[in-house]
Amino acid sequence: MTLELGRIVLDPTTSWSIAWLTDRAESVFFWSYIGPVMQEMSYQAVGQIGPRVSAIIGGLLASTILVGWLVARKTSPGIAFLLGLVFLLDPLFVQGYTMGRVDGWAIGLSLCACLILRNAINKPPVTGFINRPLLLAGAFAALAFFIWPSAIFIFPLIILEFFYLAKTYKVTDKKRAVLHITQFALGGLIMGVLILLPIATLLYTQFEKVIEGFTVNTRFGAKWGEKPEGLALFASSLEILRVLKFTPFLFLFGLLALIMRQQTGLLIACLFAAFLMLSTLVYLQRVQYLLPYFITSIAVFSQIEIANSKLRKLFKPLVIITLLIWPLSLSLGVRTALALDNESERDRHLVFDAARSMIGQGKHMVYIPYEFYYSGRSLGWQMYKPYLAFGDTLSTDALKKVLPHVDYVIMYEWEVQKSFDEQLKKDGLEDRGTFYIYKDATGKSDITKTTNISRIRNLYSIFRKPYGPYKLYVRRYSSTTSSQNRKLFYR
Repeated sequence: MTLELGRIVLDPTTSWSIAWLTDRAESVFFWSYIGPVMQEMSYQAVGQIGPRVSAIIGGLLASTILVGWLVARKTSPGIAFLLGLVFLLDPLFVQGYTMGRVDGWAIGLSLCACLILRNAINKPPVTGFINRPLLLAGAFAALAFFIWPSAIFIFPLIILEFFYLAKTYKVTDKKRAVLHITQFALGGLIMGVLILLPIATLLYTQFEKVIEGFTVNTRFGAKWGEKPEGLALFASSLEILRVLKFTPFLFLFGLLALIMRQQTGLLIACLFAAFLMLSTLVYLQRVQYLLPYFITSIAVFSQIEIANSKLRKLFKPLVIITLLIWPLSLSLGVRTALALDNESERDRHLVFDAARSMIGQGKHMVYIPYEFYYSGRSLGWQMYKPYLAFGDTLSTDALKKVLPHVDYVIMYEWEVQKSFDEQLKKDGLEDRGTFYIYKDATGKSDITKTTNISRIRNLYSIFRKPYGPYKLYVRRYSSTTSSQNRKLFYR
């Protein structure tokens, strides 16, 4: 989806999208566009692998800056390096950058603002009128936001460092305090203006699409919205805990460190970030933004001097080793084993061959499952999919609004309800049969069983036989592939 948002920015007059606003019959327009455009450009440069390479670089950047920031906060370089490694290999963080998300870039640039402020704290106070660290920190914070808006969940850390800097400068005078805040905001404003200038005309002409896209992206779907407010808040809180179970030692040690070390400022920042999540949306990719808070609290806790020399020698290594064992085992061990287990079942060429066999090359207008996106781009398709709120599933009404734009519909066999089938036929699309990727495929029955392995497969999105079976519907006046191909692939 990130890639598609970037394509739309580079081609704002596009007549198709897998982020389709069904009520407006237009593509969504995303104003935090730097990250999506970066991913689209990496795709155009080197193909499918480009967005993932870019995301991995972002992950490395974030972990490297985190290490630098921890060292600037007086953490020993050795412990800072190991904590950076814990962060880089944490299961929640790994699932993001291995899927091609830009969260690493957003977190890294946000932490860069923290590093700049911390370096300013460690140096003699700036006496002049212009405070460059404040301007730079504001600029990097703004850049992080325009990489991906979830960077806002790291902003409490930036504010915390800003507060510490104000204490260092002994800012008790209100005028001086206002000046510091103004310069920080000015740095962000200048960067924001520079970023928005290239799309200023588009923002003006497509403002309603921007607002609608923002609304969809910051609320739960109808399934969640039906719950009372208190119950929805409770469910969101449970969701945070459910996600954090994938990184239990970092969460527990980080929480204990916050309490035992009485890190009031960091605790308030962490709670504020969690509150921001609870007030918008809570899902796996957002919860990873809490990881720097836990890492930082453990880094601060590691600076405690323990009186008992034997305990001092054992305590810190035991904590760090325990923190390392989990991500090393899960991200390098279990994830690698799952990826190598029947890896041919997840070969993207299977989807490309299916796309070419079912429809073929050309400017065909196709409703697709997400995994057909790269194949469709290669084949020149114009693809559609409704842009739905989190937790929403496809409804007959949403499908009905998309169908006038397409001549082909590819859907999972298990997804096709009776009402969908009736609507498709009513709109003039004929059922051309079921396409099986695997000879012995019967559906996704293996991921319906809740086991520890299935949970980890869900976390990393490494499924057994993830593709198909697919139902193909074709508009009556359209032609599909040869009958020979249909005999080979349809049953």
